[in-house]
Amino acid sequence: MNKIHDMISIEVTNICNARCSFCPREKMTRPVGTMSFELFKKIIDECAENNVGEVNITGYGEPLIDKNLVKKIRYIKSRYNPIVSMTTNGSLLTKDLTEKLIDSGLDELNVSFYSTKKENQPKGIDHEKTSANVKKFFELRKEMKKKLPRLVARFTCNTANEGEIKEWEKEWKGIFDETVYQNLHNFAGA
Repeated sequence: MNKIHDMISIEVTNICNARCSFCPREKMTRPVGTMSFELFKKIIDECAENNVGEVNITGYGEPLIDKNLVKKIRYIKSRYNPIVSMTTNGSLLTKDLTEKLIDSGLDELNVSFYSTKKENQPKGIDHEKTSANVKKFFELRKEMKKKLPRLVARFTCNTANEGEIKEWEKEWKGIFDETVYQNLHNFAGA
């Protein structure tokens, strides 16, 4: 078969531990849960058959809530070798999970930030704990002598002024492989 898509996004769970003011998750009417491994395998098998170039694990939920996340990433890489990226709020990264993610074949870990200021973080997110988790991820990746997954900071709502951004970049210099500042996206498409 010919290649159908360059990239596919898969929502492995729609459960989230954060309550971001801009997220329409609370208006969601579909059942809340985690995708079964069987359904995930079916999707990945179709991706492999169609040579999809990138599998992006993202959505309304926090992927780290999925207890089978590492198993799912490993399945992708065992089936074929696309780029595998994931977006997380970083709050649930533990040392054990970090080591498993680094060894899983994950190519890019996008950490979503709402603001450069700790007081502007979403409800449910402990800024200091999340920052420590992300810094530990970087340290462990370095200790394990790995270059992947790339670590990308993504600001979903850039309300910071230039001075705040420079201060944040100074604190995080050398940790993130890339920092992306984007305007708040419009989920409604209007």
